[in-house]
Amino acid sequence: MLWDSFHVGSGQFGLVRVVTGADATSVANTMKRDFAGLGMSTTVIAVVIGQFIQIGQSFLGVFEAFLALGLVVGIAGLGIISIRSVVERRKEIGVLRAIGFRKRMILASFLLENSYVALLGIMIGIILGIDLGYAIATSPGSGVSFVIPWLSLLEIIGFSYGLAVLTTVSSSRRAARIPPAEALRYTE
Repeated sequence: MLWDSFHVGSGQFGLVRVVTGADATSVANTMKRDFAGLGMSTTVIAVVIGQFIQIGQSFLGVFEAFLALGLVVGIAGLGIISIRSVVERRKEIGVLRAIGFRKRMILASFLLENSYVALLGIMIGIILGIDLGYAIATSPGSGVSFVIPWLSLLEIIGFSYGLAVLTTVSSSRRAARIPPAEALRYTE
């Protein structure tokens, strides 16, 4: 009857809007049961959209995890470079201490240098991240608007900078504690 009246056949579809307050899943199940003999299948669009959103959020979660891993690796790299810098400049540190530089001045110079490197890396990351986000948001068919989450961005900057300073403090302290006489005797 439905077949003849509405010319419904294989490969055709229709949409049914349920009244506000009705459970779309139960309506779909009832229709599926009642019209099973005609080969009707039902899908609740809200469920499908929810699944797509969940998949998108899972993808973003994995992407954020990779970005966080990259951030940790970058900060660890800065710490390693800081340690190597102290070892390579041992003689120069000894000369500075011998001509009157205080421990505090050596510590400040290493912290300032490492802070500059960390802030430069953070700024490059922000610029590239905003550029990539803009490219994704303005790509054809993206359907999203470009918004910069300023609070999250400030939190990430603060966390990254704080962690970068923490990783370089121990090597900077080690540089400040180098006795001038020992550093001047140091040969590679």
